[in-house]
Parts: sequence; structure tokens; C-alpha cells
Amino acid sequence: VRKGTNTPVAVKVLYKRIHKKKQRPADARYLCRLKNELEMMQTMGKGTFAVGYQDAYEDDDNLYIVMELCNGPTLKHYIRTKSLNEQHACTMVEQVLKMLA
Repeated sequence: VRKGTNTPVAVKVLYKRIHKKKQRPADARYLCRLKNELEMMQTMGKGTFAVGYQDAYEDDDNLYIVMELCNGPTLKHYIRTKSLNEQHACTMVEQVLKMLA
């Protein structure tokens, strides 16, 4: 919950010292990907189909990205668990491409 507004938020924690998936020390390439993810979140404006970025904080070990809280499944989970017809799949792809444009 965001202080002052009592608005529920999501906080994504990106580990700077350890590559989370590979469980090894982070290298320059991994750190660059973390910074790129933050920059992408900052440049995507409201009104897109992306989760709304609110703020970011950093300490020696982690990068914290504060964003709007979205209830429900992730896009990846939704696609894997639903039986999508062609029209629904086209709509989803169109929304993703608009977000990336």
C-alpha cells in the first residue's frame, strides 16, 4: 500500500548482485537488462495496455519498481490456461504491438 494515498501497489524487486534465475553473481549484461527494464517501464505512458509505472528506488543490492497493482493472471498464465480463438488471439497481439509502438 502506497503511503499517503492508501492505494494498493505492486513492487517488483530486481536483484542486482545475484542473477535470480541462474543463481550466480550478476554480470554487466544482466545489470544492463535491469536498467533497460526500468527505462521501458518509465517510457510507457498511461493509456497503454502495460502496467502503470509509478516510481523506482534503488539500494546497493536491489532495484525496486513500484507499479499499479493488477489483479488476475499474468498474460503468460492467461495464454497458457485459456483456449483462445483466432479473433481473441489477434486482439491480444494487436494490444501488445500498440503498447510496444
